[in-house]
Amino acid sequence: MERPVVEGYRMVRWRRLLHFGLMVPTLGLWWFLVRWWPTLGLRLHSKRCGLHKADTVLVEGEDGQMYIAAVETKDVDVQTLRQVFGDHEFNDLILEEGEEVEHSEWTMLSSNDESVDSFRYFDSHHRRYVWSRSQEAYLPLCGLSDRWTCSDLHLMVGGLNQLERDERLRIFGENVINVPVPSYWHLFVNEQAVALRDMVKTNVSVCVLRSDGGPETIPSKFLVPGDVVSLSPSLTSLNTELSCDAALLSGLCRMDESTLTGESVPVSKLSLPGGAVGDPGGAVKEPGVASVDGGQMTYSCDTHRRNTLLCGTTLLATHGSHSPIAVVTRTGFCTTKGELICSMIRPRQPNLRFHQDAMKFVLVLAALAALGDIYAIVVLNRFHEGPWTLVLKMLDLVTIAVPPALPAALTVGSVYAQARLHKQGIYCVSLPRINLAGRVQMCCFDKTGTLTSEGLEICGVVPVEGGELSELVPVEKRMSLDQEVPVRRPVTSMLQEAMATCHDLFLMNGNLAGDPLDLEMLRATRWMMDEGAENIISIMKSQDGKQELHVLRQFPFSPELQRMTVIVSSPVQAGLLQVFMKGAPERVSTFCRPDTVPQCFVDVLRGYTESGYRVLGLAGKALTKDSEQQVHSIPRTELEHELHLLGLLVFQNPLKETTSVVIAQLKASGTRTIMITGDNLHTAVSVGKLCEIIPAGEPVIVVDASPSISGRPAFVNFLPMTQQHTYQNGSGPGLAADHYHLAMDGRSFSTLRDHFPLVLQKVLLRGSVFARMEPDQKGQLVQALQELEFCVAMCGDGANDCGALRMADVGVSLSDAEASVASPFTCGTGDISCMTTLIREGRVALVTSLSVFKFMATYSIIQFVSVLILYSFDSNLGDMQFLFIDLCIITVLVFLMGRSCPTRQLSSRRPTSSLLAPETLVGLGLHVLLLFVFQIMLIGLLNSRSWYKPSYRNGSHIESYENSSIFLLSCWQYLIMAVTLSWGGPHRQALYYNGLLLFALLLLLSILMWLNFGPPAVIAHLLQLKAMPDLPFYAGLLGLAVINFFLALFVEMLIRSIMFSHFFKTICYNRHPKSRNKRLLAELKLDEADGWPLLKNAVNAPAPCLPSLTSDSVFESQHQ
Repeated sequence: MERPVVEGYRMVRWRRLLHFGLMVPTLGLWWFLVRWWPTLGLRLHSKRCGLHKADTVLVEGEDGQMYIAAVETKDVDVQTLRQVFGDHEFNDLILEEGEEVEHSEWTMLSSNDESVDSFRYFDSHHRRYVWSRSQEAYLPLCGLSDRWTCSDLHLMVGGLNQLERDERLRIFGENVINVPVPSYWHLFVNEQAVALRDMVKTNVSVCVLRSDGGPETIPSKFLVPGDVVSLSPSLTSLNTELSCDAALLSGLCRMDESTLTGESVPVSKLSLPGGAVGDPGGAVKEPGVASVDGGQMTYSCDTHRRNTLLCGTTLLATHGSHSPIAVVTRTGFCTTKGELICSMIRPRQPNLRFHQDAMKFVLVLAALAALGDIYAIVVLNRFHEGPWTLVLKMLDLVTIAVPPALPAALTVGSVYAQARLHKQGIYCVSLPRINLAGRVQMCCFDKTGTLTSEGLEICGVVPVEGGELSELVPVEKRMSLDQEVPVRRPVTSMLQEAMATCHDLFLMNGNLAGDPLDLEMLRATRWMMDEGAENIISIMKSQDGKQELHVLRQFPFSPELQRMTVIVSSPVQAGLLQVFMKGAPERVSTFCRPDTVPQCFVDVLRGYTESGYRVLGLAGKALTKDSEQQVHSIPRTELEHELHLLGLLVFQNPLKETTSVVIAQLKASGTRTIMITGDNLHTAVSVGKLCEIIPAGEPVIVVDASPSISGRPAFVNFLPMTQQHTYQNGSGPGLAADHYHLAMDGRSFSTLRDHFPLVLQKVLLRGSVFARMEPDQKGQLVQALQELEFCVAMCGDGANDCGALRMADVGVSLSDAEASVASPFTCGTGDISCMTTLIREGRVALVTSLSVFKFMATYSIIQFVSVLILYSFDSNLGDMQFLFIDLCIITVLVFLMGRSCPTRQLSSRRPTSSLLAPETLVGLGLHVLLLFVFQIMLIGLLNSRSWYKPSYRNGSHIESYENSSIFLLSCWQYLIMAVTLSWGGPHRQALYYNGLLLFALLLLLSILMWLNFGPPAVIAHLLQLKAMPDLPFYAGLLGLAVINFFLALFVEMLIRSIMFSHFFKTICYNRHPKSRNKRLLAELKLDEADGWPLLKNAVNAPAPCLPSLTSDSVFESQHQ
């Protein structure tokens, strides 16, 4: 949780009276100012003070804005405070009367507290913060204290009594997630608010255990941390959505977490370690996996995710001899679902350079308005204008030069793009991200379910026979559960038993449910599943009924551990217990006896993975007879020891039909493509070659890095994956710059991140495949790319991608679960074709926004120059003229210009994302110069007429020759700029495809021709137009407009030309690249010329040993 900064204030009565007193003399203006800037009113009516005395606090939000919150005090039973915060935090609960504490100006909130003050708190951003005297700060109240151990939670099994529950309800508040509902008008334009409101609706009853009265059914909104909830099927119906975060104390639950993670595969939840029945979770000590013995470990929702039931998930099934119960740990917005909703209500705002540049340009226009005011003062003084009239005209110039509709106009293109995306099944919940999609430089893809199809097809098994891996035993690709599987040769019995039991499947409404991979594996056997009984998770029976196995204990698959393990027994052979393990082959082999792992294991595994197959390893062993009574208490480390390798499972995961085409289109558009997957490195590289992420014939180099272990420094090697190319110190055929690819796994990525940050930067510039990546590592990789100032898109479909999807600039979820709302974009097509659609729409939105910006800028300057010229003649535009320009021309054109559609093909040129780019400013400057010159030429044409008489001589201020001519030419210029800036280009279709805009332009063209050559007297009087004595002047005015159009079109085409674009890049960027990635790329090319990367021996063949790069050598080189 982010730690906000707070500042304390205390109200002063006389200042409060002054605050209200200012409302009267300012005619309510002060009230509006305070509404817009609340901190202004707070600092007036309150005095700065220490936090312990404050009755109001000023909180800095994650977005950098300041928010005001009132401090409240509640009297709560002391014993309840002791129970909630623990004895170790209770000594400082009561603040002594009149105690003074020195406070610094700003106090950071802490995430853990050793003592809390009397119950003073404030609520901000859906969170509650309580006062701590020991830390002199307000600390977030998230639920049960973070010092409770797993054993402490097990001691709560009896539940709370009614008094304790009432007191905790006063402390934590009701268990509700209230989403602010805007007005009906805002709901009309904000569909996300409706989706969020529907998503958080919960109205369920739960059964809680009371220490003074047994089970009690209450509404879920009255749940408090410490309540014990019964999940027994007799008390809680299945398919019930949980309304809190809770630690499972006993039993086993199958949960559907798709609403939070987008993962459609049900998840098994085990009871928390430290209970009376032993440690079913099996605390395991491994590198990278935090763990300590059983119940002495401090409970954490993240660490004990396998033991935590999350708010918003659905209970599918329960198992176990003990009635499933869970203790509530967090409620309301502190839950996992609550945090998800908070991230949706206040999403992380992207760094939009586009809008930052717009604000800078507004300042330029404001400075221009100031210069115009100075000119107006000098000119209007010649005509002896009164002070009030002078002030009004100066204010007119300010509103003309700085268009108030500019921010709204910049979003027009994004709004239309969002509507088009919605029609194509792509849903967006963050409008600014559409413009970011137009800037995407890198597209990261998950593999399984994203690049490849969701389902897996089992190709066969490779059993270990006689100490060697035999040939593949194929099976029929398509089969149902009730069909026999034609195996061409018998498979060893133990391997078949492992396939039949080592899975996480369960029965739901009589049908098997679970991971598709496990379903496919079970279909390859002739075994069926029955419901388990007491102490039995599931019963597996062979199709002929002669064999039966009982699954007694289960360690579900964990991405961090890369394996799952089960203990099974056979009722036919009393006392026979077996352990089976399934997981990543290279991981499973480390738990096997070396003499059971064939020497050809690595070569056979590489052969399958390099061919694009997904491979799993199976291992097992028999337990001793005296283990039967201790089946639930045997440590996992003892179970997963001295196993026998049984064989390999080989699956095929074909590419989706659109994958290769989309990858080719993205690469042709100058967008880099990267694969981030949890699968085997060789499998990932093979799939990368199939889909052309790695083009055919280009070499792949494996980055092999290892952290420091037992005094040995960390090192990194660069190993060629094959020997088909000749390498000489990192250079040679096939290893030219931009024509080789780096691949690495999650362990190497973490090592580079921790020990070789400079090497990691180079690897990121050439990396194409990142395999065996854990969920957190995926997000870290996206963040590392962003730190190099790349605009990164991420496309994935499962739970492992959620962190990366939220971290990416453009996250696209292919899942249709509710959790997809947390991702900026959700696609219902199920394949990556949405990426090209999204980038095309993003580019056209970006280009359209840029065109609208230039149009609004030129509109302001045209009108600004027109008014200044008319001020020189003591004239001005009339009210109806202003209204005609703003309402009939500008408003119509701006909203129709945004309807431009994208081209069907992605261009290789990426649009500029800066409004202050040199080509943009040069083009805008040339257009403004042309517009100004032609208005001056019009005044010269007017002066050349014999009938012309200046308006300041005849006393007419509005209805004059100067006014009418300038008004007509400026109207033509608005149309000229609209046509010029909507002409089309590499990212949007030509003007004539925008039918409504074309119709509006032709209609306005007809109206202006009508006004130009003599409108009816009523219209002329309404618009305060003065008729010209001769027709040739109108023809000359029209001629100036035509010449202006062709010159403006020529300037725009010149600015857009490739030659001109290259000229600007050469002058402004190539000498001193601004972006960090371009500077690093230039340095990398120099290093590649010097032989980087220095290659060592190949992965699959021995070679002379070359020096490895160690962390010590890197540090030495950095110092040098």
